[in-house]
Amino acid sequence: MSLFSRLLMVTLGLVLIFSGWTEAEENKEESILELEKIVITATRTPHLLKDVPISITVITEKEIEQTGASTVAQALENV
Repeated sequence: MSLFSRLLMVTLGLVLIFSGWTEAEENKEESILELEKIVITATRTPHLLKDVPISITVITEKEIEQTGASTVAQALENV
């Protein structure tokens, strides 16, 4: 095999390796989700938290970030 052929094969191999690597990085960024605000009520009508006659605990985004919770179970451990 000539030097040119070897160089061509190495170059093509590197191109294929790095193209797969960059695609994996792009997919990694796409896996981050933004969750919407969820309202759950027993009466099927939304109410202000201060007007609800039962005990409720609200866990804010900031509190979740401070505890480092990555699952719902971990977030609820401190309630």
